[in-house]
Amino acid sequence: MQADCKYVYVMGRGHSGSTVLDALLGNANDARGIGEVVAGIDGTHPCSCGASVDECLYWQEVRRQFGKCSDFSWKQMVNRIAGEAHIFNFARVLAASESSQFVRETRRSIRDVAQSIRDVSAASCIVDSSKELSRGLFLARFLPEARVIHLVRNPRRMLASNLHRLRDGTGFVFLRHRFQSRTLAPLILGLSALSWTVGNLLCELTSRLAPSRVLRVRYEDLCANPAQELRRISAFTELNLTSVIDAIEDRESLPIQHKLAGNRMAKQGEFIFEPERSEARSLPNSIQWIGQALTWPLACLYDYA
Repeated sequence: MQADCKYVYVMGRGHSGSTVLDALLGNANDARGIGEVVAGIDGTHPCSCGASVDECLYWQEVRRQFGKCSDFSWKQMVNRIAGEAHIFNFARVLAASESSQFVRETRRSIRDVAQSIRDVSAASCIVDSSKELSRGLFLARFLPEARVIHLVRNPRRMLASNLHRLRDGTGFVFLRHRFQSRTLAPLILGLSALSWTVGNLLCELTSRLAPSRVLRVRYEDLCANPAQELRRISAFTELNLTSVIDAIEDRESLPIQHKLAGNRMAKQGEFIFEPERSEARSLPNSIQWIGQALTWPLACLYDYA
């Protein structure tokens, strides 16, 4: 990958607003947001254009470019990305050395994919919102051109979103498994709250290991003062976000192009960033108490008490 091709990665927990942040940063000058690479590159989820990854013309061209520039096959790259990013590999990434074969091959596959996307989109910065913690640690430690955004959201909003998905039958993914049982909702949401705490603790560890490459962003701050937060992100990532800030202030639509996985918003084709119109879902008192008991130390640190 050419030295000036930056890689911006969004790390955090589910339902943290990563699809929104990916869409905003992906509209920066000379940037391309690609959604959740880890969840979508294997074709499990369709592209945001509605076509499968195998049928989407954009991702077909990316795949062709990858075949030209990489020594790996597409399947090898997909398997490596899925394996490297799994939470059970966090300790392996933590203990890895710069000279290990694992680091060298994983870094090369990440750069080959990014270069292929760059060749197709002509963008010098790739925005990946996979959120996976092991991948964030790897990028922060071993990819000098990467910048990692630790995206945090109030755990109550995350629990309310998960409860809504349990009630409407769609369920939500935890440790790469889909949970849909309404009967076990308190137990599942308790695990989800614990995951919020453990996941953000691992994000904090990543930040301590590579402080110059990790920036914490609260989703609530992005919603309350988008211009200020985007300028802070711009200074950290060196992305030019002036046009995005102008579009938000003028209530203009921003396009959503060929993103992998993500929530329903990613399938809309375009969006207007209007956080004040977001739906505030309620939580039963029992779930609130469970969530508060399992998240309060970090919730206090992040001013969610």
